[in-house]
Amino acid sequence: MPLPWSETDLTGLDAAARAEAFERFLEDDLKAHFDPVAPPMLRLSLVRMEPERSELVLTAHHVLFDGWSVPLLVQDLLRLYGSGADPSVLPPAHSYRDFLAWRSRQDAAESARVWTRELAGIDEPTVLVPGAGRGGGAGIGRADVPLSAAEARGLVRRAAELGVTLNTVVQGAWGVLLAALTGKQDVVFASTVAGRPPAVPGVDSMVGTFLNTLPVRVRCAPGSTLAGLLTGLQERQAALMDHHHYGLAEIHQAAGTDQLFDTIIGFESFPMDRAGIVEANRAAGISITGIRSFTASHYPVTVLVFLDADRPRLTVQYQQRLLDPAAAERIAARYGRILRQLAADPDRPVGTVDLLEPGERDRLLPPPVPADAPAAGTVTGLFRRQAAATPDAAAVAWHGGGALTYRELDERSDRLARELVRRGVGAETPVAAALPPSPGLVTALLAVAKAGGALLPLDPADPAPRLAALLSDIRPAVLLAPDGAPPHLPELPGTVRLDPDTLVDALPGPRTADGTGGDAARPENLACLVCTAAHPGEPRAVALTHGNLTACVTGLLPRLGIGPGDRVLAGSPPGSESAVIEMLAALCSGGTLQPAPGAPGPDGAPGADGWSGALISSAPRALAALLDETAGEIEAGMLLLGGEPLPPPLLRRLREAVPGARVLHVHRQSEVCWAAVHEVSGDAGPAGRSGATVIGAPLPGVRAHVLGAGLAPVPPGAVGELYLAGATVARGYRGRPGATAERFPADPFGPPGSRMHRTGDLVRRTDDGLLEYLGRTDGQVSVHGTRIAPAVVEEVLSGHPGVGRAVVVARPDEAVGGSPRLVGYVEPAATGPDGPDGTGAADGATGLPGAAELSALAAERLPRPLVPAAVVPLDRLPVRPDGRLDRAALPEPDAPGRVYRAPRTPQEETLCSLMAEVLGAERVGIDDDFFELGGDSLAATRLTSRIRKTLGVSVPIRDIFQSRSIAELSRTVKNATRSSRPRLRRMNRSGQS
Repeated sequence: MPLPWSETDLTGLDAAARAEAFERFLEDDLKAHFDPVAPPMLRLSLVRMEPERSELVLTAHHVLFDGWSVPLLVQDLLRLYGSGADPSVLPPAHSYRDFLAWRSRQDAAESARVWTRELAGIDEPTVLVPGAGRGGGAGIGRADVPLSAAEARGLVRRAAELGVTLNTVVQGAWGVLLAALTGKQDVVFASTVAGRPPAVPGVDSMVGTFLNTLPVRVRCAPGSTLAGLLTGLQERQAALMDHHHYGLAEIHQAAGTDQLFDTIIGFESFPMDRAGIVEANRAAGISITGIRSFTASHYPVTVLVFLDADRPRLTVQYQQRLLDPAAAERIAARYGRILRQLAADPDRPVGTVDLLEPGERDRLLPPPVPADAPAAGTVTGLFRRQAAATPDAAAVAWHGGGALTYRELDERSDRLARELVRRGVGAETPVAAALPPSPGLVTALLAVAKAGGALLPLDPADPAPRLAALLSDIRPAVLLAPDGAPPHLPELPGTVRLDPDTLVDALPGPRTADGTGGDAARPENLACLVCTAAHPGEPRAVALTHGNLTACVTGLLPRLGIGPGDRVLAGSPPGSESAVIEMLAALCSGGTLQPAPGAPGPDGAPGADGWSGALISSAPRALAALLDETAGEIEAGMLLLGGEPLPPPLLRRLREAVPGARVLHVHRQSEVCWAAVHEVSGDAGPAGRSGATVIGAPLPGVRAHVLGAGLAPVPPGAVGELYLAGATVARGYRGRPGATAERFPADPFGPPGSRMHRTGDLVRRTDDGLLEYLGRTDGQVSVHGTRIAPAVVEEVLSGHPGVGRAVVVARPDEAVGGSPRLVGYVEPAATGPDGPDGTGAADGATGLPGAAELSALAAERLPRPLVPAAVVPLDRLPVRPDGRLDRAALPEPDAPGRVYRAPRTPQEETLCSLMAEVLGAERVGIDDDFFELGGDSLAATRLTSRIRKTLGVSVPIRDIFQSRSIAELSRTVKNATRSSRPRLRRMNRSGQS
């Protein structure tokens, strides 16, 4: 077969032009790809540089031979050249078939077991360059690792002293760098191995592809020393040597994954037979002045190590379409810093390795709080100033035209505050409020603050066990709730229950000098207790002070741009800190607050005529539901969205519903109020170039630290955990000193005595100073604007005697633009084939209770955002080869087929129509299951609201979970009472109706 051959003459060019032309030739030659079905996939090019000097370029497809084969080929070419192409001068060649025969005799099952054990516990790939495969430029770039000759030789000496190979040193240092840049302590990357087993005779002289790509796992525990890391790595690598022949695809299959890494190390350590080449030179009558090799990798980043005569030389090769030169140079520079620290002090703990260049640390740390910074105020102080400035402006409005002015709201909250003081409420006394979003909730917030107490906002739609647990834990002195609703609120000894609206109407009018005319609280006093759903076990009440709330509001208002007379629609659920922030932001700016219902509540939602105002604040999914329920046009200058992801389809839907509105995405933490706000441009959502969600820049008063192991700042582009400091950081968790110590450590970068909050958010800082959100350290998810620990839901589902194990995950809900929803997966308890109680009352052959029964169980015990949208019974949860849960193999919940049965009565017809409207279904029959049609807790809320408005009866949300079909729900509605919720009466200035 003829060998492709070409000649190029550059002798007519001067030295500089000749060198440039040759490099251009090499670049073009590298881009000329081989056709895999057209042999020989190898070509030779002779480039004449000078009359007595030429460059021979041998280009081959990697399937033909590996780097070890290159010097063997060079020797054979020189011998053939010197002999006039006489093949008899070549030494006998060993057959590649010998290697293939040896490989076929190896125990593949044992290799699979070994690699499965080595990679056990790896949950996700180690990715240095997110978004690989995206568009961009083309070509291969190189960035040399900055090591002097002396430093490189020092690495060789240190390796010998530690009893490890130089390859182990290079790999260990790269593992430390990957750990620091990705925020992991257990990383995986690829390494090439020669793959030439000594058991095959003559394997060292074979030309062919023996090279194999294998995973290298490096555990970078912060407390381990660098020396301990290296020796442990070499011991594990040595145990794998007998399985270096096992293919990467087979390893992926054994480990139960299709990706482990996106970086690779190539150690060019194959032996160069210089004596053989000199002998071949003599036979050919020519002199070889040097050999230069280049291999292009398809991985985003490749570390190449070349062994020169006296020292190693390292370079970082990268794909230019995925990484810009500056980023690659920084990676190479940080790698060099780690290698130098390893050579200088191998006993250094891994967690103390410093990646930052001189001066970089100071640029990363937020500026300290000025010594003359104004002290934080109080909630009542902010409100009183605004009430004095705009006494006759509308402070709180509700649908139908009713409103309270700032003067009226001030007077009503004063009356309630005096009554609270009379009931024993003083500084930091807890006062619970189980009120729907309403003017009454606003009045309660201000009244509790004026009395000096700490408000515990509760969602009245939460199930009785949840409310009982919260009230039992906090033990409030007073419980503010409407008379007769909700009926499932527990009665606690020592807690006085009051209806704030009825009580305020009956109390005397103007404020008197009886102790509530000034501030009863100081900035450091508690103002609010917010119970989160983000932690399993006992409730955690976040203790927010007046200073926390006022610092957040004053930092937020300049970004919102609202002022006197601007209408603000507040859509956060009443039991959250977001509801408190929304109310304060509107009232402390002179705006008009209009609460939107987070549960079936009073007149607060936009009506049939729509809504117009300056700002709508809500979780994205809740706002989409609210807009669906509104027939009229919605106009707003700004949408303030947060608490959950904002996928592009949902963002486009909201932009179409509220055209022209600016969109701000807020990053919320109950422990730090609102931390950052980012303005979203276009329809792509708050996503950066790599696809990560952009958090933006911290609000004024908030300092953000991105820290790695040992609370060390990580460089820009590296992944670390987000710690928030500043005036908005809560006091801690009330009555939970252990949890407070864990999540609120001392701030090493702040003034003495200051603390910061460990958020659990994994983030990285971009070059322009913005923060990008990448996930959580603890598996928490955000759904319906609420941060949730799936373990809380799993505990409830697993509590059913028929369930052996439950797993809850967040999946995109395409019905609402990709916003997340919770899906539960359960497997049966191992108690027999006919169900756990022997009755056979199970879902098919799984021995499990039905999905409807499990959903009802969750609805009875959990807040609405924690109730799974679907529960999927499985014979067995999928597991990976190492026995752990395979989350990627969990199936999507399917909507089962159904037989349509028409409504039989006018009431059933109305209910079918309302359910179809809420779910966006073409039609609904009386036997159709609300949740199997795609309903969830938020849709159930909307359905109860539509039933109340259309039929005039109040149906608790738990009845939707228990009566899931129209046939069942119709009986519930028939027995339901007419709505008796008291309406707030507008008061005149004298306090009389």
